[in-house]
Amino acid sequence: MLEEDEPAESDGTAACVGCERPPELGFDSPPLFFFPKRASAIPACSEAMSNTTCEIRMSASRHHDISFRRFALVVALLSGFDAPAADSGSIIRYLALGDSFTIGTGSPPDLAFPSQLKRLLLKRGVEVRLENVAVNGYSTNELIERELEALPRFKPDTVTLAIGANDLVRADDAKAYRANLKVIFKAIAKAGVKRTFVLPQPDWSQSPVAAGFGDPAELRGRIEAYNTILAEESKLAGATYLDLFPQFVEQAKQGFIAPDGLHPSPKAYAAWAESLIGSFLAK
Repeated sequence: MLEEDEPAESDGTAACVGCERPPELGFDSPPLFFFPKRASAIPACSEAMSNTTCEIRMSASRHHDISFRRFALVVALLSGFDAPAADSGSIIRYLALGDSFTIGTGSPPDLAFPSQLKRLLLKRGVEVRLENVAVNGYSTNELIERELEALPRFKPDTVTLAIGANDLVRADDAKAYRANLKVIFKAIAKAGVKRTFVLPQPDWSQSPVAAGFGDPAELRGRIEAYNTILAEESKLAGATYLDLFPQFVEQAKQGFIAPDGLHPSPKAYAAWAESLIGSFLAK
């Protein structure tokens, strides 16, 4: 065994460092891979070689090195090598605020509209950091008390807000709802959020269990009244109100409802995500 600094004796036929073929391949085999020896163990060129022979071998070594790099690149591309990640400046820090319609109650969590929207953006090469802090059953009161803390902690540049159904069901106090929306939008602005997208309540008056909350026609009117307040306060705060309610009505007619009989189905949430992606991609 050679010590690290012990020179090896040359038999006058050793190749340049990095040019030895694997022993199982004959010299007639195509050059696939090369196994380098230690530089200290073999002289760069044997003194028995002519200068011309040495140069040829070194040129061949460079040629095979370049060929190998090309081969490795092709293999990587064909095996689905991932493209480099987007520049950190292009990452969207997305915070989802809301109630059951945002957390995706009635469907698996990864099929809530914020999660589906994130996947759509990733497919378009946009990196997203998502935090969905919505909670089933929350009204604007609980959102203010327990969700707004995520603003200074997570530091989002983009927010979606969908809230109001539980305000309607519990108290049906339109004035209190409006006042709480002002508090929410003020907190979002104070956090330096660049973009806020606001979604209306879906038309859950058409759901199978809606009768338990009153007459469906009357309930539909109350939902629309709360959505009007939400749209007005969004405009005053400089947020973008996305009026998806006509789409929500059509989805309810088509039966895009989760097994719980109240919330939208994953298919409905997928349509919400598709409707939002254009706003998220806009500069």
